[in-house]
Amino acid sequence: MEAKKRNCCSPLRLLTMKVFDEVNAKGESYDMTIVDEIQMMADSYSGYACTRVLIGLKDDELHLCGDPSVLHIV
Repeated sequence: MEAKKRNCCSPLRLLTMKVFDEVNAKGESYDMTIVDEIQMMADSYSGYACTRVLIGLKDDELHLCGDPSVLHIV
């Protein structure tokens, strides 16, 4: 896929939140966001970061990469 505006969130909780906060502060929407290591969503310590990204970003297309064990959560 070719996207004019794209975003990527990594599995590190602090980096995920940093990207999320910066993107939301700009008020921009993106054609596509990729969330890597989505299984971190099930982690009791850092799962909230992935959840905030899934709920809060304004995207046309969202790609979730990682272990399918969290499909029931998504």
